[in-house]
Amino acid sequence: MEKATATSTSCPSTPRWNIDRPFLTGRFHQETKGTSRLADTKGFSMGLSSHGVDRPIGYYNAAVQELIVIDDLLSAMVGIEGRYISIRRIRGKEDHISFQVDASMDLAIQELAKRMFPLCESYLMIDQFVESRSQFKNGLVNHAFAAALKALLLDYQAMVAQLEHQFRLGRLSIQGLWFYCQPMMGSMQAFIHCDTEGF
Repeated sequence: MEKATATSTSCPSTPRWNIDRPFLTGRFHQETKGTSRLADTKGFSMGLSSHGVDRPIGYYNAAVQELIVIDDLLSAMVGIEGRYISIRRIRGKEDHISFQVDASMDLAIQELAKRMFPLCESYLMIDQFVESRSQFKNGLVNHAFAAALKALLLDYQAMVAQLEHQFRLGRLSIQGLWFYCQPMMGSMQAFIHCDTEGF
């Protein structure tokens, strides 16, 4: 009787397409790139040539820099590298994701951009948690928690889409972006603490 129970509790495996096609699931955020474009800031402008950018952001005046940085931040908020903001995975005891900016950026804009990075990092961590805990083997409690986090991520993505719409209309400054993101930053940080403490 015990043998029958043991065999009946085996879980189905995760479908192969979940690994083969990572952009369908968000798993691509977890993949490690061979080298980061911002691995060292001296070679920054050379690393951008593949993306069609031929000069560092410091070449532009502050008003243009702000527009470029807002566009890059909106991408970074959903885990996509921009022209002057790069995502880097730091290998160590625990993998850590960090964001870096072009060192030639105006210092005031740089500081405002760096305030947004904890939100961008939280998004990637929560997305990674949802992907890892949604497998059959993790049980119902993890599935329920992952589903709650997925609902939070949907709200977050809707907020980013609305902010991008406002930016395209020319109604969003970098200070405005910071203002509108603060409530969501609190929610994301609360889930991060919940993740690290109990799951």
